[in-house]
Amino acid sequence: SNGQSANGSFELALNAPSLSVSPELATGEPVAGTLKVNSPDSVLGVSLEMAGLGGDAFDVSLQELKLDATQQRGDRLVNIQMSSPATWAPFLRRGGLSAMKGDVRVEDDTLPGGRFQFPFIGSLRTDLFDDELTASINAVLGGSKIDFAMAVSQLANPQVAFDLTTDNLDLNTLFPPPVEPAPRAVSDGEQAEQQSSPEAKPEAKPDAAEPPAQPARQFDWSFLESARVQGNIKAKALKAGGVELQGLEAAVLAEEGVLQVHDIRANLYGGSLESNVSLSAQHEITLDLSAVSIDIRPLAQALMAEQRLIGTGDFQIALTTQGQTTPALISALDGNVRANVRNGAWIGLNLDQTIAEMEEVLRNTFSGQLPEIASRFDPSRRTTFESLNIDMALNSGQGQFNQLELVSPSVHVKGGEPASLDLVNRQLDVLLHVTPQGSSDNSSSTRAILKDIAIPVRVTGSFDDPAYKVQWQEVGHRAVKEAIQEGLLDILSGSSGQGGGSLLLPLPDKSEDARRDPLKSLGNTLKGLLGQ
Repeated sequence: SNGQSANGSFELALNAPSLSVSPELATGEPVAGTLKVNSPDSVLGVSLEMAGLGGDAFDVSLQELKLDATQQRGDRLVNIQMSSPATWAPFLRRGGLSAMKGDVRVEDDTLPGGRFQFPFIGSLRTDLFDDELTASINAVLGGSKIDFAMAVSQLANPQVAFDLTTDNLDLNTLFPPPVEPAPRAVSDGEQAEQQSSPEAKPEAKPDAAEPPAQPARQFDWSFLESARVQGNIKAKALKAGGVELQGLEAAVLAEEGVLQVHDIRANLYGGSLESNVSLSAQHEITLDLSAVSIDIRPLAQALMAEQRLIGTGDFQIALTTQGQTTPALISALDGNVRANVRNGAWIGLNLDQTIAEMEEVLRNTFSGQLPEIASRFDPSRRTTFESLNIDMALNSGQGQFNQLELVSPSVHVKGGEPASLDLVNRQLDVLLHVTPQGSSDNSSSTRAILKDIAIPVRVTGSFDDPAYKVQWQEVGHRAVKEAIQEGLLDILSGSSGQGGGSLLLPLPDKSEDARRDPLKSLGNTLKGLLGQ
């Protein structure tokens, strides 16, 4: 038979050649049925077979009940095959599946290898008089054993209690991270046309038009409005994204439109963490996390494309946000992040080397050959430190450093203004006051002069490609101030980009001789100031 439902159309077929159920005996030939449901976003097909009818009208039994169900939703196909002996007591409204055995298969191009499959065994019992259902499932997923026990009461408005225990669970198998689409390639002809006429906007050809930008994927947590779930999770090891946890324990509570995962405890990269997370049907998220003695190197490798920091860190994180897409969640981030990192390194910038390069500029200006001061982050450079303390407040996705302090034997760094981190546009603008503390591997004869002098270094740009500049005009030392007055910034700006794009100031008027030979005038000034 065919029909229509609120969610689409359906087709139902049933074949029952011979059935006889009496108070004394229940017999019959095998029964088969199929159901197909078409909805706007999926197709569901179910095949059911029942064989070995026995017992009597008070206690019906089946030697085998077989279920084969397949759902196609978009590019993902899910198939469940299961068989089990079954019993049903019609007058007591009680029955179950005593020995379930089956397989679950999922096919999706986003999955590793395009598919995964796992077997399971278990049992299920239901009692409609007491209005409850219980189930126990044992499965093997990716070679890891999973034990799942569930009890459901008030079946019309289910209240679920569960316990989940697993050895080693990889959530990426079930929920693979989204794959970013590759950028559209630009042909040589298009590139030449753009370069020769940057203002021109040629008419788009129908067959060459760029596909419209895909809207951000929206989250739908409306199911939490009716969810009533309480449970416990234990995992010897769990992987989500690139992050791996050991000894995970957590409690789950969903009620009144809010899902809470609380009392989370786990070991993470040599340290430990405790956390509470909640999300609501109104797409609100809160996170409170405390982590101690975490090895940042593997954590950074798991979370970020490029590593910027290594060391052992303690973290205190308290965040709230709201939104139905990832960009919306980022732009609504509020809260605070505190971190203390020990015995580590800031990768990409070597402040000792930057100071040494400044000194070389001061020593060699009068030679006419200015050394270069690096201005781009370079993975081969790093600033090692004994401690790094960070306190950052977040407001609508905009971060402001309340504290940024780095201590090493050779430099002491404190954050100044500006001190902003734009998570929405992935930009930063931070001023560092770098004070040399003593000799270093890059020491020079001027280190004694620059010692204890705060040197402003401004870090700006995108997260992916930041740059830094020495703010010469703010260095509070006589040699540098005299050098600026004699035209140091002018010379740096005209030295084929050397000097790292140092920030420029209007130059004071100088004598005719100085304008004719600024290197000679500046060299004479520095030579006297530096005692060379």
